[in-house]
Amino acid sequence: MDISIRQEKGADYQAVEEVIKRAFADVAISDKTEHQLVKRLRSCEAFIPELSLVAVHE
Repeated sequence: MDISIRQEKGADYQAVEEVIKRAFADVAISDKTEHQLVKRLRSCEAFIPELSLVAVHE
């Protein structure tokens, strides 16, 4: 399995948010807004883009 880790780019945001939605879709204690939290964190002054990573499987 070939997986690479890289810094998240703006073009990844929608796909990352979709993965988060799917990850919490069946979680009983979820309010289904986790993806919105991630979106807010990205716009926070303390956000460090270099620490926001994605795994890519090609």
